[in-house]
Amino acid sequence: MNQPEPEKPSGETGPGESSRTAARSLEARALELQANLQNIAVELQLLAENLEARKRENTILKIMLYTGVVVLMLAFFYTSNALQQAQLQSFETGLDHLQTLTQSNLTALQRRVLADVGRLKASVRKLELAQNDPFVQERRLEAALVNMNRAIAPLGAVSGEWKHQVERLNLESEELFEAFQDFAVDAALPRESSRGALP
Repeated sequence: MNQPEPEKPSGETGPGESSRTAARSLEARALELQANLQNIAVELQLLAENLEARKRENTILKIMLYTGVVVLMLAFFYTSNALQQAQLQSFETGLDHLQTLTQSNLTALQRRVLADVGRLKASVRKLELAQNDPFVQERRLEAALVNMNRAIAPLGAVSGEWKHQVERLNLESEELFEAFQDFAVDAALPRESSRGALP
């Protein structure tokens, strides 16, 4: 059987003792290295999890960013379309209002022109009636003959022959005026009788 080794004095160390100490020290270092490796593995695991979480967060942020951009573009296009439709509707309303105003102005102008034309026609008719009126023509003829007699009166003082011609012309103008008066009275009689026949 195994017999215990004799105890050695404490001051003396043999070759087996130093190898045991070296083995223990190697064991301790191995355990320490193993613990360090386990710590490093745990940290690497945590880093991997953190990276995975960051990747997920980045993916979520990208999705949110792209979704926000798409929503903003859709909102911009919708707002632009709605604004364009509102502007078109406002333009159509303004155009209809302008067309209505123009039509009413044209109608008012047409009425005014027709009224002016009616007044002008009435004035022309009055002038035509006045020119065809024998009494108006008589007054005109009388004024013309009086002016002529005044114009040629000084010629009678030039000589006896001129005086005779002036008197003869005055006599003929009086005869012409009397003949026109008779004609004017004859032309006016049917009108007076027709006026009397009216109720």
